[in-house]
Amino acid sequence: MLKRYPTLRYILSKAGWYFLTFIAAVIINFFLPRMGASNPVDIIMAKVGAGLDTQAAIEKEESYLKEFGLVEVDKDGNIIRDESGKPVQASSFKQFIRYVTMSLQGDFGTSFLNYPKKVSEIILGAIPWTIALQLPTIVLGWIIGNVLGALAAYRRGIFDKFFFPLALLGNAMPFFAFGMLLVWLFAIQMHLFPAIGGYAGDLIPSFSWTFISSAIYHFILPFLSIFLLSAGGQ
Repeated sequence: MLKRYPTLRYILSKAGWYFLTFIAAVIINFFLPRMGASNPVDIIMAKVGAGLDTQAAIEKEESYLKEFGLVEVDKDGNIIRDESGKPVQASSFKQFIRYVTMSLQGDFGTSFLNYPKKVSEIILGAIPWTIALQLPTIVLGWIIGNVLGALAAYRRGIFDKFFFPLALLGNAMPFFAFGMLLVWLFAIQMHLFPAIGGYAGDLIPSFSWTFISSAIYHFILPFLSIFLLSAGGQ
């Protein structure tokens, strides 16, 4: 049936890959922080635990363990303790089920690197920047890539021999690898563009020309890293 509807087959194929990518990201994001010797609570306590007395530090640590779902709790939300009075650690399976359930509900928990910010707040703050970068690069890359492809097919010769190998190279290179190459060349070696950031660190986001020009200046390298490969991959 799907052979008769190639567009539908393409959409379903893309949706399937996106779903598998989401599942893989959830699994990796859960297990990666737990592969080290410490847990998120240890990282937070190293920042906020200084100056607290022993009892206050224990209470603070237990509240974090409960918040991150690392300990067992009863139906009333109280931490379950063993015979020695220590919190009973939740199994990895229970932690994973809780994490997946919360993720499917759009609740990605609390960031332990930017505590007490919610992960969803960090994502929402990054979405406008992502759209501002991805939308023009995808649209312009598709238009210019198809125009160059048509010219290469129409005017065979030097243009075709020059453009086709570059397109193959661009199509095989990951965006992040090409981006790092551009940063190394134009930011680190030639000092023409900034290596990090969306705008100068001493500026506050506003509609002033100072901020807009700084944002455009920081926008150039990320734009080129996606645009050039998108154009070559059409």
